[in-house]
Amino acid sequence: MASLLFKAAEALAVELGCIKMTLEVLEGNEPARRTYERFGFKPYQLDPKAGIAQFWQKKMVELALNVLFFSE
Repeated sequence: MASLLFKAAEALAVELGCIKMTLEVLEGNEPARRTYERFGFKPYQLDPKAGIAQFWQKKMVELALNVLFFSE
């Protein structure tokens, strides 16, 4: 199943002209890290001069509900 998902995501990324795919994984999640490595992902680190990377999010549930129920 993981193979199908990664292949589909990669195909879509190529179709959309993306230049890279990134994943978020916790340091201690070895099963996930091994899976990602198996599909060619590698850890990376930003240049320390650029500052510390932050994780930001936008939850899409509220937006999706508004689109589904309140759009005309």
